[in-house]
Amino acid sequence: MNPPPHPAGPSLSVTRMEDAAAGVDVDQGVAVAFVVLLGLLLVAATLRCARLVADPYSAVPTVTWEEQNG
Repeated sequence: MNPPPHPAGPSLSVTRMEDAAAGVDVDQGVAVAFVVLLGLLLVAATLRCARLVADPYSAVPTVTWEEQNG
C-alpha cells in the first residue's frame, strides 16, 4: 500500500501552483488592459486625423495677429 501523504506536502505545492497561476493572470490582465488602452488611443487619433482631413481649415484660427493686437 502507498504511505499516507505528508499533510503539508500537497497543500503547499497546490498553493504555490495557485500563486503562480494568479501571477500569470495578473500579468495577462495588465497586458490586455495595455492593449485596450493602445486601441482606444489609436481610435482617438484616427478620428482626430479624419476630422482634420475632412475640414482642414477648421483648425486654422480666423483672427490674425494684427487684428488681435492692433
